[in-house]
Amino acid sequence: NILVEISTHGTVYECSSQQTETIYRLCQEAVTNAIRHGGAENIYLILRFYPQNIEVFAIDNGCGCFEIKKSYGLSGIEARIARLSGNVSFSSDGESGFTIHASIPKQAHD
Repeated sequence: NILVEISTHGTVYECSSQQTETIYRLCQEAVTNAIRHGGAENIYLILRFYPQNIEVFAIDNGCGCFEIKKSYGLSGIEARIARLSGNVSFSSDGESGFTIHASIPKQAHD
């Protein structure tokens, strides 16, 4: 039982298939981790479309963590984002919530 809210900002444009797959997998992993590790009740998936890049935020209200351990899921997100020449960060204040923030250049190749 988790509430997933999805919102978009900016003028939505078509992404390459590789970008679409990467964003989908990031969101999938974020929801899985929010449930499995965070015990979250809510997760917010936010896509911001800018002329030069797409930003993706996944923010949950789970238990958080003091030390982020990058196992297969988070490492996979990093690798996919890197293949698109993007950036990704993971954060938690250690007491509540976990956030993933990714930025992907618009002109990534398919």
